[in-house]
Amino acid sequence: MTAAYTNDLLSKEQSAERKTGVGMIISKVVHNNNEQTTCKESIEFASAEMMKFATGGREQEKILVNQEQPKVSTSVDASESFEERVEDTAEYKDVEDTEFPGKSESVQNLDEPDWNVSGDPPLLVAATNYCFPILSLLLANGCDPAVRSPRGETALHRVILNGGPGNVLEFVGELLKYGCPSGVKEAGGGLTALHILTRQLAHAQGSKNLHHNFEAALKTLDLLARAGPVNAKDHQGRSALHILASSTIFDNNHRTEIESLIETLLAAGADPSLKNDREETPLHECLECGALNTAFLLIPHTPTGIMSRYGETPLHIASRKNYADMVAKLLEHGEDPSIQDAGGNTPLHLASARGFHQIVSLLVTSPLAQLEKLNVEGLTALQVATESGFINAVRLLLKAGADPSQTVHYCTTIFHRHPDISILIDHELSRRRQLAA
Repeated sequence: MTAAYTNDLLSKEQSAERKTGVGMIISKVVHNNNEQTTCKESIEFASAEMMKFATGGREQEKILVNQEQPKVSTSVDASESFEERVEDTAEYKDVEDTEFPGKSESVQNLDEPDWNVSGDPPLLVAATNYCFPILSLLLANGCDPAVRSPRGETALHRVILNGGPGNVLEFVGELLKYGCPSGVKEAGGGLTALHILTRQLAHAQGSKNLHHNFEAALKTLDLLARAGPVNAKDHQGRSALHILASSTIFDNNHRTEIESLIETLLAAGADPSLKNDREETPLHECLECGALNTAFLLIPHTPTGIMSRYGETPLHIASRKNYADMVAKLLEHGEDPSIQDAGGNTPLHLASARGFHQIVSLLVTSPLAQLEKLNVEGLTALQVATESGFINAVRLLLKAGADPSQTVHYCTTIFHRHPDISILIDHELSRRRQLAA
C-alpha cells in the first residue's frame, strides 16, 4: 500500500469523523447524563469535546465555564476580536492565545447532522433526549436555532413531543430566545410546535402530571401562541383552537383549566371564525365532539350564521344532538333557526325527525322560526315528525301553528302506523275548520 494511498484514506476517515463528531459528542453526553452524571459535569464534558472537535483535535486553551450561557449571534463579525466577544459573553480560562473556534467552521459543524444514526442535527438530538444543559450550550455557542430534521421538525417540535406539555417551559423559552422559528410546519401533518402542544393538551386524558404542572403548561401555550402564527393550519385545515376545542377531557372536573387555555389562545389572536377543510369553525368541532364547556366559551366570540361544507350552522348540530342548553344559548346569541342545510333541513326538521321535543319547544318559540319550510324531499317539520311517529313533537308543532292539512295525504298510512297521531291531526283539523267557520 503506497504512502499516498494511506494518506488519502486517513484524510477521508478524518473527514468522515468530523462530519459526525458533534452528533457523537451529544450522544456521549446524553449517555453519560442517563448514568447519573451531574449537570455541571455534562456541560464541562460537552464544552471541552465540542471545542476539541471544532479545532481539529488540537489541545484546548479556552473552555467555557460559566453556567449562564449568553446569546451568541450566528453571524460573527470577522473584525471583532475573540477577547472582545469574551468580555461581552462569558468567562473563559486562559492558557495561551488561540483563534475563536466558533468563528466559522465550528458553527457550521455544530449543525452537521448525525448521518450514522437519525440524520438529526445536534440541537435536535439534545431536544429529543430532553437534555437542557446541552441544548443551551449549543445555542450559546452559535448553532443554528432553525435547523430541521429530515421530516422538517425543529427543536421546538422535538422537545414538546418528548417532554410533554407541562415539562417544557424552560426549553421552549430558551429556543424562542435564540430565534427558533415557531411557525415551521413538519412534513407529516403540517403541524407547528403550537399544534403539537395543543394536541398533547387535548389528549391528556387522566394525566395527573399535566394537572399537577398545569401552570407551566399554560405559560408554555402562551409563549408559543404569542410567538405565532396562532392561526396556522395543519394538513386538515385545523388551527390550534380547533384542536383544543375538540377535546372533552376538561368537561368533567377541570372546567377552569379549559377556560384558561381557550382564553390564552383568544388573547393571542386566535380566530374563532376560522374554518377547517370541512369548513367547520372551532365551535362546530366542539359541538360535534360534545365539548360543551368549550362551546359555551366560544359562542360569544363566534359570528352567527357560519355554515359548514354541509350547510350546517352550530344550531343544526346542537339541535340534532339534543343539547337543549346549547340550543337556548345559540338562540340567545342570535343564531337563525330558519337556515337550511345541504338537505334543506332547518334545525327544526332535525329535532322533529328525532323526537327531541324539548329542542322543538325551544325552536318554535323563536321569532325567526319558519314552520312551513320544505326540505329537499318536500317535507315540513310537522310531516317529518308525523312520519317518524313522535307525538310530542307533533303536538308542539301543532300548538305553535304548523299546518296539519299538509299531512292529509298521509292519513291512511299514519292511521295504520301511528293511530294516536292520526287522531290528534284529525282533531286539530276539525278544530281549525270550526274556528274558520
